[in-house]
Amino acid sequence: ADADIESSSFVVGTYHMPCSFWLPSAMTIHCALSAQHISRYANGKPFVFCGDFNIKPIDAMYHMMSNGKLADESSIESPMPFTPVDDPWKPRLDQPLVSAYAAASIAQGGCNDEFNDMMAEPDFTNYAQIRNEEPFIDTLDYIWLGNQPQPINDVHLGQTNTNINTPRSLRIDAQCFALSMQE
Repeated sequence: ADADIESSSFVVGTYHMPCSFWLPSAMTIHCALSAQHISRYANGKPFVFCGDFNIKPIDAMYHMMSNGKLADESSIESPMPFTPVDDPWKPRLDQPLVSAYAAASIAQGGCNDEFNDMMAEPDFTNYAQIRNEEPFIDTLDYIWLGNQPQPINDVHLGQTNTNINTPRSLRIDAQCFALSMQE
């Protein structure tokens, strides 16, 4: 019985990333350190890492989370943080993480390209407006999966009204979903 409990255990972590979009190198450090930490803490067990990461699917930090490293670390436009020459730390992950939203979209036939996860993310998870300014509408919240021993077979996302003209109180939270894996 203990072996059954141990084999089905997993780790859950959350994070609320500072909204420092004007300083991509800081966002890169936060993404990398938080993902490295939960991976190390999970110690080989499957984990769910969710939260408000304040990064968009088109951002380099998203690429790092879903591919394990920045797309082009040598580019002048790369948000690679400055580290001393003798510092071995790099913003890289031992294993890329899987976006549960993208996995759900792919599993449900919503995206034809399994390797283009960012196209499978929800249209938005954030709808914010300050007074009379234009609203900010994009995906900033993620549920990342790590150390997954088997593929995700069954993911059910809540139905979301993506019509941004619908009153906020009538929209269903895009982050409400059930995730199951078969052994």
